Amino acid sequence: MKDGEFLRTSCGSPNYAAPEVISGNLYAGPEVDVWSCGVILYALLCGALPFDDESIPNLFKKIRGGMYSLPSHLSDDARDLIPRMLVVDPMKRITIPEIRQHPWFQTNLPPYLQHPPEAVEHEARKVDEEVVAKCLTLQFPGGMSRDQVVQSIERDERTPVRVAYDLVLDHKNAKIRIDELRNVKRHDNQPKTFSPPDPTLLVPGRGPIPMAASPMIAASPGDAMRQFGGRTPLTRGPPAMPSVQHMNDALAEKKRRRWYLGIQSKKEPAHVMSEVYKALLVLHFEWKVLAPYRVKCRWQPPLAFAPSTGPSHAKPIKIGLQLYKVQQHIYLLDFENLGGDAFTYMNLCARIITELKTLSGAVRSMAPPTDMHAPPVGHPSHPHQLHNPHINLHG
Repeated sequence: MKDGEFLRTSCGSPNYAAPEVISGNLYAGPEVDVWSCGVILYALLCGALPFDDESIPNLFKKIRGGMYSLPSHLSDDARDLIPRMLVVDPMKRITIPEIRQHPWFQTNLPPYLQHPPEAVEHEARKVDEEVVAKCLTLQFPGGMSRDQVVQSIERDERTPVRVAYDLVLDHKNAKIRIDELRNVKRHDNQPKTFSPPDPTLLVPGRGPIPMAASPMIAASPGDAMRQFGGRTPLTRGPPAMPSVQHMNDALAEKKRRRWYLGIQSKKEPAHVMSEVYKALLVLHFEWKVLAPYRVKCRWQPPLAFAPSTGPSHAKPIKIGLQLYKVQQHIYLLDFENLGGDAFTYMNLCARIITELKTLSGAVRSMAPPTDMHAPPVGHPSHPHQLHNPHINLHG
C-alpha cells in the first residue's frame, strides 16, 4: 500500500461491505468505513441487518442497489442519517466530519466524545502530573525518583510503573466521565448515547476485556500493585475503575444486558479448548500454548493470497486466544490481534468462530449427551485459576 493509491482488496463480511468493495472496484478507506458504520448503526437501532439474504448473488444485488427499508419506529434524525450513510455512490456519501456534526450524533453526546480524534491523540501523549504524583506514593522495588517514573511511562513498556500509571489514570478518567454522564439530561423520546468508560482512549493498543472476566480489578492502584507483587501481569486486564454494572445502577432505571467481546460457551473449559485446537488444526493454524487456557496462534497466508502485491503482504497473522470465566458456568473466548493485517485478522476470527460452531453442531448430532463434555474440571473464580494438565494438546 502506498500513500495516495486506491485500495482494491475485497475483504470482510459481505453484509457490511460497501458496493464498491464487493464489486471489485478501486476504493478509498473513509467512504467504505462510513458505509459499514451505517450498517452497524442500522443493526443497533433496528435489530436486524439492512442487507441480508441467504443467496450471496441476491445479497450483492441488494447492496449494489441500496435496497433496504427503514422501520417506522426510528426517530427523524436517525431516518435522515442512515440513508446518507448508505448511499451507493461513495462520492455522495456523508463524510465522517459531517456525521460528527449531525443532530443524531450530537444528541446527548458525552463530553469526552465531543473532541476530535486529533485532540485526543495529542492529550494521550501528555503525562498526567497528578497521576505521576500518585504513583510516587507507591512503593516500587528499589525506590524511584519522579524523573525515573516519567521515563518509564514515556517508554511505553509493560513495566510495574506503567501498569500503575495506567490504573490510576483510568480510575481518574472514569470518575470524570461518570460525573459528566450524570450531568447529561436524558429524554425517553431521544436515542440513548451511553457508552462505558473506554480504557483504550488514552492508552493506545489495548483492547477492552469484560469487566467480570479478570481478577486484576482492584480497589485501588496500590492494591493492584501488591496483587502483582511488583511484577507486570502476564495478560492484559482491565483498569481499576468502577464496573459497567455499577454505572448502570447509578444512571439507568432498568437493567441493561451486558456486552462482551468474544464468543461465549456454557461447556466445560477443557471441552472448549479442545474444540479450539480442532478448529485451529482444520484452518491450518500454527500455535503455541502459553498457558492451559491461553494460546498464541499464527496463520501464514498462501502465496496466491495476494498475487498482485509484493512479499510484504505475505506476513503471517498472529492471534491471541484466551478463555475467561465471566459468570458461573459461562466462559468467554477472547480474540486479540497480535500482529498482521486488520481485515485478514477479522476474517480469520470469523472463520474460527464458524468452525467452532460447526464442530459444536457436529458433536450435538453425533454424540450422546453424556459424551458432549470433557472430564469435569474445577470452576475457578477467574481465568488464571483454570487448570487442567491434560489440555495441552500441542507440544
